[in-house]
Amino acid sequence: MTLISVVIPTFNRGHLLDRAIDSVLSQTYRELELIVVDDGSTDDTGVVVERRRDERVSYIRQDNAGAPSARNRGVAVAKGAWIAFLDSDDEWDPELLEAILPFAANDRVVFTSHTVVFRSGTVELVPDAPVSDAVRTLLRRNIASTQTALLPTHLAQGNPFDVSLPRFQDWDLWLTLIAADVKFVHIPISGATLYRQDDSISEGPSGARQRSLRLILAKHMRVLRRDPVALARLFVRAYSPGKIVAVRHRRRSVVKRAI
Repeated sequence: MTLISVVIPTFNRGHLLDRAIDSVLSQTYRELELIVVDDGSTDDTGVVVERRRDERVSYIRQDNAGAPSARNRGVAVAKGAWIAFLDSDDEWDPELLEAILPFAANDRVVFTSHTVVFRSGTVELVPDAPVSDAVRTLLRRNIASTQTALLPTHLAQGNPFDVSLPRFQDWDLWLTLIAADVKFVHIPISGATLYRQDDSISEGPSGARQRSLRLILAKHMRVLRRDPVALARLFVRAYSPGKIVAVRHRRRSVVKRAI
């Protein structure tokens, strides 16, 4: 069987980490290694990981440098043919890896939809319908969470996350790969549940959001020009006041669709 390397970056999430680890180790696809990268935690994160008695789990500790750096550290030591990511406050569906591996290929990224549970209690499925042209959609907005993506290890190791970006590091990676003509395939099931926390990157200050979008616009101008709509949308998002581009989240029922 093909080995999949799973990387969990974590920082002071000892109280939530067990849920994430359990969702990886309980996958119906068993041929995996789990690399937990502790980004300088000051809580009991190390104890939580080290009490695991599963030979598939390894633990790396580094000085605090941020989640993108921690993901890159895990990718660098990965032994599997494929890379998958999970954040330490979220969880996978038990059948995620088994569902997406048959669609994997050396020139593509495969991803599923994901369920987002907001602090208000609102639940949203992203994307909420099958995506036939994932590349075109990704040029316009990020619908592919690192939490549900499976990509070849050589692509992950050759294209590390940009540690200079405060936000949107996953979208930045997808745009980099699209520029290199990597294919993207959407599998229309919900493969992971993401819980918005007070310290989630996506809940950060709007200033960091705007700076990141402007950096992405400058960095990926060439590939964005393939789609004038995508270029215009990002320009508006990057330079308009936050209230204009805010998206109102709607409550949606999460329906698991057959592949």
